[in-house]
Amino acid sequence: MGLAGHDRLADLYVAMLLGKKQELSEAQQELFIQSGTMHLFAISGLHVAGIAVALNTLLAIVRVPGRVRFLVGTGVLWAFVDITGGSPSAVRSFWMVTCLLGAQQFRAPGNSLAALVTSALAVLVVDPHQLFSASFQMSYGIVAALLLHGVPLQEKWLEGWRPWAVLPKADWRAWQHGVEATGRGLIGAVALGLASMLVSTPATLAFFGLLSPGGFFVNLVLIPVSGLVLFAGVAAMLVGGLGWAGLASVFNHGAALVLAGMEGAVELALKVPGVAWKAQFVAAWCAPVASAGMLGLLAVGYARGWRAREGGYWLPFAVLGLGLVLGVRLV
Repeated sequence: MGLAGHDRLADLYVAMLLGKKQELSEAQQELFIQSGTMHLFAISGLHVAGIAVALNTLLAIVRVPGRVRFLVGTGVLWAFVDITGGSPSAVRSFWMVTCLLGAQQFRAPGNSLAALVTSALAVLVVDPHQLFSASFQMSYGIVAALLLHGVPLQEKWLEGWRPWAVLPKADWRAWQHGVEATGRGLIGAVALGLASMLVSTPATLAFFGLLSPGGFFVNLVLIPVSGLVLFAGVAAMLVGGLGWAGLASVFNHGAALVLAGMEGAVELALKVPGVAWKAQFVAAWCAPVASAGMLGLLAVGYARGWRAREGGYWLPFAVLGLGLVLGVRLV
């Protein structure tokens, strides 16, 4: 709505909002694959979580009570999953997000790993064969890496982020609050981005034949920015459904501007030497062994509290680096 004459941006918008990667041109697909950002156009846990946050924020703005907001948001979120085609990855992501938000709203013990396991069991009860699918293993693998490694690393780094520690917060100026909040956001983005790399790197090699070291930095910028597109898309659909076409057009144009900036940033990044290389594992069995071994290492590290004398948070990166040196070749 309101993007007539801007077909390229409209296709990007539909692809990101609804996960319809077929709407992208071949050039656009190649662009995002090489930069390691094609996952932004997949209905994953990150994607559905972004939609859920947008829904929850919009409902909170109009002062819908917490539990009612959860129930209404869950219904709308399921409608979104259905609109996207109800793919197994979308359904898995819906259950992951719903289990976590449900625990928070109904004051059950807040445990993200428990929510992840519960959603996985719910999916497998319906279709046990999904356990052996690549999309199931990738979806839950990356989320598990975030919870087992990314969140603890983020919390550790945030403990050391204490600007103006000797000055009471009540005496801070607005710019000091801004610096503190920006630092917290950047720390969180870097920690979670590093954790996701531990699982996404073997997957990208296996499925796309690419090694994208620069993808980390591109994702560091594009993942939070893509949240603005999802927010605008959800807002446009909701206000459009209420008959406010003009306001929906404003949201759509805002999303289009953000997408134009994202596409330009990716094009610019790919001009930098060494951002991405064509590569592959030396043997077919290396990919599943690398993924399973990394998840096992993350589980052990988390269970042992990421002790510094055992390598701490950097041991998985050392193992990943050794695996790339020994098990991957450039083509």
